[in-house]
Amino acid sequence: MKGILMKSVNSTLFIIFIITAIFSTLSAQTDERKLAETLMFGKPFFKQNTEFEWEYYDALAEKNNSIEKLENKELSLTYQNIIGKEMVFEYDLFTVEIIITTDSTLSWKDSKSKKINNEKTKTIHIDNKTILKSWVEVDNTLVVMFADFYQGDTHAFLYNSDGKIEIANGSIKLKD
Repeated sequence: MKGILMKSVNSTLFIIFIITAIFSTLSAQTDERKLAETLMFGKPFFKQNTEFEWEYYDALAEKNNSIEKLENKELSLTYQNIIGKEMVFEYDLFTVEIIITTDSTLSWKDSKSKKINNEKTKTIHIDNKTILKSWVEVDNTLVVMFADFYQGDTHAFLYNSDGKIEIANGSIKLKD
């Protein structure tokens, strides 16, 4: 009887030891994973008591692996480099050719109408590569354009005279 009791106690202790070892290993891996994710991405992907944030992970992967972002970096221009040069601003809503002549003037041509428009503008220099430029067109559309000439990114906010607001995102290229 004493031998059977001793075997069952030993078996129970062995099982408890194995379970403890497994859980402590998993716990250590989780802590190491959180640390690694925090160092790599600024915050851990997995948060306790919440589901895994797949959208966050997908967005990071898309952002970090975007070939388009890598290609756009090839523009590598500053504001001073683009003065007087013809550029193509390809937005998701429209495409325009723009020549920035000074901080207070630019000319643009819509790819459809081919009519050249000269605008008086206001320019805010964010740094030597990025600007915020605004103007009011003949039809009273207020245009506010962000342009990053190093990355080749552009965003425009159009407030039409009828109150309609349009937001356009796109890229900048030098015209061939």
